[in-house]
Amino acid sequence: MKTIILFRHGKSRWDENVADHHRSLNQKGIDRSQLIAKYLKNIINLNDYSIHSSFAKRALQTAEIASNEWNNQSINTEKELYTFSTNELTTWIKQQNTTKNLIIFGHNPAFTHFINLFTDENLDNLWTSGLAKIDFDIDAWSEIKHGELSLLLNPKTL
Repeated sequence: MKTIILFRHGKSRWDENVADHHRSLNQKGIDRSQLIAKYLKNIINLNDYSIHSSFAKRALQTAEIASNEWNNQSINTEKELYTFSTNELTTWIKQQNTTKNLIIFGHNPAFTHFINLFTDENLDNLWTSGLAKIDFDIDAWSEIKHGELSLLLNPKTL
């Protein structure tokens, strides 16, 4: 059994005159990311997860907020996770050799499409600071196939 947690980055600032991957979180993004991270810590044992983040500033900030809530677990920054493509995301996941479960901090539309492709969910949009936990009946990430959406968190409803 393998599990992926997709944690979409928090709301970002649009008032910064910077390239997309340099945009930072706004205060709502910070607050909601912290809320989701605290909630998750209280319902899941996160010790069996490796944490991976897009190198985009807003995703990495979201990962750092969560890591601080989760006793400063280490974050693996991945250039390949700065993608909006489900195919690229899936390819990256299949290449993981870790025995651990994955928490990935990244972007839409890749996350929403991944959820819809690999579960029975028909989600219009994974919210900023939103989270989806998907369980797969597999032994290795290279075997990824249809899974079960076991948790879907919208920060606006917590």
